[in-house]
Amino acid sequence: MINLHFIDDVYPIISNEPYKERQIARGFLLDENNKLSILKISRDDMFGKLTYIESSGGGIDDGENMNDAIKREIREETGYESEIISYIGIVTDHYNLLKRKNIQHYFLLKKGKYVGKHLVSLGDNFINEVSFMSVDDLYKEYSSFLNKKDISYLVARKEIPVLNEIKKILDIRC
Repeated sequence: MINLHFIDDVYPIISNEPYKERQIARGFLLDENNKLSILKISRDDMFGKLTYIESSGGGIDDGENMNDAIKREIREETGYESEIISYIGIVTDHYNLLKRKNIQHYFLLKKGKYVGKHLVSLGDNFINEVSFMSVDDLYKEYSSFLNKKDISYLVARKEIPVLNEIKKILDIRC
């Protein structure tokens, strides 16, 4: 199980006010071909105008446990029901522009039946596409962001270690 911590070294600190802490459930959905779900994100906001990839996820609501939260987030963003295969661990990261410390609980889930997307949060508006990719293709895509100095880099550096853990799980299962 992973437990990683990253500090935002891309965007400037904009004020001395304390960072707000947010608990997040985040995960990858595994399909019948051992491919993982991924969201294609396009944005034009304080982080810049860019397109990148990221796993599904979002805030854990008050009174909600993280297992229920990840299933809800997967259903909202991909449209699929899911079953938890494994808890991967925690990645904590900071976003200077948002003044936020995210404590992200990562999961690997099995894809169930399609029930339709239900995009509800402001961040959901950035989702252009949901697709499924092999672990190796996801590594290549994320690696292409490691030389950039924008949010795609911050996402890639936290999700590559998660992919390493998922690869171990998939190797054991095969």
